[in-house]
Amino acid sequence: MISLKIEYFSLYLLISPVVILGALITYSFIRNFQGNRSMAFLLGSLFFTITFVYLIDGVSLIGFGDLYPHILLTSIPISLCINPLIYLIVLRSINKEVKYFEVVLHFIPALFTLINFTPFWLLSGPSKLALFDQLGPIEVLSSGVGGLMVPGKWVIVLRFFLLLFYFLLLLRILMKYRIFFKANYNPKRLVCSFFVYLSLKLLIVIYLAVGVVLIDVPLLIFVTNYRIVVSLLLMVYFFLRPEILYSNYWHKGLSKLAVEIEEIDTSKNPDSPKQVFSIGYSSLETNSDLSSQEKKRLIIISGYLEETRPYLDQKFSAKKIEEDLNISSKNIGNIIKKNFKMNFNQYVNKLRIEYALSQLESYPKWRAYTIEALANNVGFNSANSFYAYFKEYTGMTPREYILKLELAKMGSDGQL
Repeated sequence: MISLKIEYFSLYLLISPVVILGALITYSFIRNFQGNRSMAFLLGSLFFTITFVYLIDGVSLIGFGDLYPHILLTSIPISLCINPLIYLIVLRSINKEVKYFEVVLHFIPALFTLINFTPFWLLSGPSKLALFDQLGPIEVLSSGVGGLMVPGKWVIVLRFFLLLFYFLLLLRILMKYRIFFKANYNPKRLVCSFFVYLSLKLLIVIYLAVGVVLIDVPLLIFVTNYRIVVSLLLMVYFFLRPEILYSNYWHKGLSKLAVEIEEIDTSKNPDSPKQVFSIGYSSLETNSDLSSQEKKRLIIISGYLEETRPYLDQKFSAKKIEEDLNISSKNIGNIIKKNFKMNFNQYVNKLRIEYALSQLESYPKWRAYTIEALANNVGFNSANSFYAYFKEYTGMTPREYILKLELAKMGSDGQL
């Protein structure tokens, strides 16, 4: 019994930093929904319920009290059944178009728990005590209630595949971590805690996987109790929910939530780039192939390029726009290609040539510059590239164009 207490105690020491970091991330998540009080209340209630379950469970297991998690129907199996339902309500409050089958996988832990625990729930109190006295708690909970429902080897197989499912899900989230940052709009402040948070969750999954593989090895540091495995899976499952939500919706192009946050962000700060560069460019001619969101981003990008002219820097790239406007380089390239029928570099070089033409027309001193000086002043790395793009765009060389301007000026002055 002492060894069991030590095992549980080490387990809860491992859980505690994840609970703290999970609470911080959950808090930042809820902060984004201050305008939707019902959803914030549901998320807060969900977190409080699960925390309450773990606290009571931990107090009883490490021997500091006689409370048990079945008080107020807060046992972990009950939580596994109720919490996905609350989560579904939260999803629906965010996006009314969400389809129920998209979140069916979230109910796998609840289904598995129900199957494995149903026989135990049907036993009377004395029968439960007798079963524990005969087999011991670890054997009872890891063998499908003493083999009454599911043989022990099948429990191990089911546990393994359940862990594999969560491990793959975690990898997917790790690959899409930028979505979480974009949704919170605080990447610099959250980056450290977020990566520590994901690392701890990955550590828990590895911890569980090793415990499953070495279930017959008598080592206290590995989890051999089915109930604790489910508890940890629930912990990982719950704290992955914000990332699951954003990954699913952003990947499928259904993230109205992200659009709303973006609009709120610009409206709160009238001096933000997105707000400033959208003013005066709403009449920009756009391709009908663009979605409404892409048209909005094109207006912002065009306004930004026209007003700040970052392309005059020879080191300019789409990365600069991504940093300033929080629009990914990939999206920028796709939008420009769909609307202007050219790639990003071609579009930027076109803007550089247009700027050179305006300067040559407005400022006569520019006409005295060498080709190299003209190229450098408008952002080209080489005179050859400038010469080629200039001729392609205007149909004449830079010198021919300058001569045309000089002749036009002489004609207007009556010198011809």
